[in-house]
Parts: sequence; C-alpha cells; structure tokens
Amino acid sequence: MRTNIRTIEMIDNEYKDTIIMLENKEFGITPKMLKKITKLNNEGYCYKKISDMVERDPIEVIIALLHQADTKRITLGDIRGL
Repeated sequence: MRTNIRTIEMIDNEYKDTIIMLENKEFGITPKMLKKITKLNNEGYCYKKISDMVERDPIEVIIALLHQADTKRITLGDIRGL
C-alpha cells in the first residue's frame, strides 16, 4: 500500500489533539510483584495501601489489578478501594 501526502495529512489532522495517557507510568511488572499485588488485594487491602506496601504508584497498582481482571484472574468487583 502506498502512502501519499494526502493520507499523511488526514492522519495528522485526525490525531493532532491526541493525548498520550499515563505516559509517565511504569507498565512493566515482574510476575512476583503482580502475584504480591493480587494476593494483597485478595486479602482485603485497598489499592492505596497496596501501593504503599509494594512501593508502586497507586495508578500502577490499579493497572496491575485491571490486568488481572482482564486475564480473568480476578473480577473488577474484587478490586478494593475503587
């Protein structure tokens, strides 16, 4: 497929006001850390307390738990504190 100038202009115009969300967050996590976050959540700790305990940003803890929900290891209703 050939890309011409018109196609590039259309793409640029469509996405010129696009915001990259959470660009300053760390999405990488070790299996051990993911297991620990999940375990603490299952024990009833809220994501804010878990973030203190594992020294990760609260949003990163939420992302880890959302990952677990997406892979069917927990349900969204199981995420404490939301």
